[in-house]
Amino acid sequence: MLRFLLTLYAKTPLGAAQRLGNFIGWIAWTFRLRERHTAEVNIALCFPRMLPQQQRQLVKRTLVENGKLMAELPITWLRPFSQFESRVDVREFRRHLDEKYQQGKGLIVAVPHMGNWELGLHAVVSVAPTTVLYRPPRQKWLEEIMTQGRSATGALLVPATASGIKQLVAALKRKEIVIILPDQVPKQLQNAGGIYSPFFGHPAMTMTLLSKLAARTEAPVVLAFVKRLAQREGFFGQILDVEPAVNDSDIEVSVGALNRTIEAAVLEAPAQYQWVYRRFQKKVYNI
Repeated sequence: MLRFLLTLYAKTPLGAAQRLGNFIGWIAWTFRLRERHTAEVNIALCFPRMLPQQQRQLVKRTLVENGKLMAELPITWLRPFSQFESRVDVREFRRHLDEKYQQGKGLIVAVPHMGNWELGLHAVVSVAPTTVLYRPPRQKWLEEIMTQGRSATGALLVPATASGIKQLVAALKRKEIVIILPDQVPKQLQNAGGIYSPFFGHPAMTMTLLSKLAARTEAPVVLAFVKRLAQREGFFGQILDVEPAVNDSDIEVSVGALNRTIEAAVLEAPAQYQWVYRRFQKKVYNI
């Protein structure tokens, strides 16, 4: 039933979905849902120099942007990309990816929880064969919809298990592209491993998988995200080169470089980072 309802919902225009996202964000703010508390803690930690009123406004905007993502995802997964491709500007995004890929060493694309990261997948796949590491959601029906939508782009999806990680290594050996969400908490990813590394000045458990792959393969690493433009004008894809130290054999140096690059991306559109995601130690949130 839920799958049927989401399939019907996927026919909703993106503009209308984003208006629904505004309402979802308003609900989270007004009724002080857990997402609001998590965002308040994260933003207070990461932007201590902001005035309280500025932090409050950023929390509000974060909840709205998170609501928009929730409203957009079924459309992104269940409708042909061609129906809203004109609203997604990934020309420079694709050009930069292609330049890096032409180095002939494969390519590691770090995609943090920011904006609508799903909309960049089509551009990545258009450059070269692409393997995506993902964490299966708890709900089986949701995993089926998610994998259906991502696989429709031509990407190969592999779960965050020992078998999936072996497939990532194999893809890089074939000089292909792999995509990893670098800010997922490692304890939620089987066999990924992690260390505490500074993120906006505070220790955050950060996966070591990407760093180990970069050191092992010498593949270039870029960070990619697709941000929403103001007034429902569409989306814009951006690429940042991860600091060269990401290829360092010292895992702490490499992971630090990765987190600093994620910070740089966040500052491009602070409200569109998923501050509702708990990156720091659980005790910090007092939940």
